[in-house]
Amino acid sequence: MTSASCQVGQARYGGIPVFYSGDGIVVPLTRYMIQLRYVEGKPRGSVETYAYHLQRFFKWLACQNPIVAWNSVTDVHLISYRDSGFRRGTSESRGNESTIERSLSVIFGFYVWAELAHLLDGHVACYVDRRERVFKISAVLRNGKRPRWEWPHARALKGRKAHRPTPTDSEIETLHAYIYASSECPDRDAAIAKLFEECAFRTEETLSIAKEMVPSWNEIETALTEDRAFDLEVMGKGGRKRSSPVLPETMQFLREYIEGERAQVVAALKKRDPTYKDSKSLFLSAKTGKALTRTGLSHRMIKLMRGAGMKGVSGHRIRARSLTNIVDAEDQPGPSGQYPPVEQSLMRAQSRAGHLSKEALEPYLNDARKEKFTTGDETLAAHSKLRNLQIKARRVEAVLNESSDSAELMELIKAGRKGAARKLLEKLLSKSSQH
Repeated sequence: MTSASCQVGQARYGGIPVFYSGDGIVVPLTRYMIQLRYVEGKPRGSVETYAYHLQRFFKWLACQNPIVAWNSVTDVHLISYRDSGFRRGTSESRGNESTIERSLSVIFGFYVWAELAHLLDGHVACYVDRRERVFKISAVLRNGKRPRWEWPHARALKGRKAHRPTPTDSEIETLHAYIYASSECPDRDAAIAKLFEECAFRTEETLSIAKEMVPSWNEIETALTEDRAFDLEVMGKGGRKRSSPVLPETMQFLREYIEGERAQVVAALKKRDPTYKDSKSLFLSAKTGKALTRTGLSHRMIKLMRGAGMKGVSGHRIRARSLTNIVDAEDQPGPSGQYPPVEQSLMRAQSRAGHLSKEALEPYLNDARKEKFTTGDETLAAHSKLRNLQIKARRVEAVLNESSDSAELMELIKAGRKGAARKLLEKLLSKSSQH
């Protein structure tokens, strides 16, 4: 803080907070304090409050790994700082939303000033005519008696429950292993989890899939040859329809479920009750043969996820993994390496994820940027194909564990007789589908 008698030339600069780092005075922050005190005429107490909020933020930047330079800050850093205010355990900041919003307003005000003072160039979106430019920090103009620029995500957490953990890839792989080790309908349960993850389907959307919507073997083989995804239309939230691409490998898995495990359920029920009629729904209850209900499916997934040791369990958390991947695919850096503004990435992902509100996707964008998933749609497809292979491997493992022919199969593999081993494996899988 400069002394009350501080004077530079003919101008007095008393009572101004001065920021220091290991390299000396932090010029941008100190200049901003002069702007507030002697250009805008803010009271000394207000300027000290501004300095307090900015000092906390700059200390937070210095504690990141790697350290974040003040002129490299993006929406992601501001969101992370915002959320850290809810997580900190001190009475000073715990749950105090108004304090956090006030702090973010001060920080954003500094960055708008730095942009307009040309200390930054094309960094903050505080321009009416943006001409499709990409900015690191978003901004919206609030009209009124005194129009002003605001950061649009300062209040994003107000009234919202804490964002529950998103499952990792390894956790979902563990879930599939547990499904094949414990479920009485492993192909059905694995298929449902796969649709949650690959297509970001909600529970009701998954249950709206009819058996007839799964393509034939000929159609699947053609799509595999052409490396082309199917377009699956489901009935979503509020009776709205939406489409999602589904890989042919996933359709192959659904077709195997229809002709194997599902067919066994239908045959057993018809044998027990000749008047039983097969449901149009794809996913059936093994006990009643009726379409799975929303409550039944939700309870089923919670039980399986708990058994697999997952946290924050519900089928929607698997969907959260997909939403994170979808938002990431729409959130790729430009040629300069800069990420697009948060609102731009969320708008792109909104319809694809089946959300009416793009703000609801913001936590998934934050997760994606933290995880640094930066390879786009091609990675989404590769990721889904890898998951299909993992599920098939778990299925084969389950069959071999129950089969007396597994030793013979291993001998054929060791002897290098791949053709004979493949035929025996296909025989075992076919036999498994018939029992």
